[in-house]
Amino acid sequence: MKPEINQQQTDWISQVEELDDIEASQVNGGSPLNDPSLSVEDKIFLLLMQVMSEFDKQIKEQAQSVRP
Repeated sequence: MKPEINQQQTDWISQVEELDDIEASQVNGGSPLNDPSLSVEDKIFLLLMQVMSEFDKQIKEQAQSVRP
């Protein structure tokens, strides 16, 4: 069964994806994981998105260093 993504998750996903040089933990002046309105599932989802965003950034950096 595929989990539903609510509007709040969609908003956070778009914010995390828009972050390029800014750390995801600086959204709204602090960690989005500290938002009391988010459920545990939302926080886990956000954490996974942040990890994936960091991995994407590292892969892009490695790809740039490989190119002549």
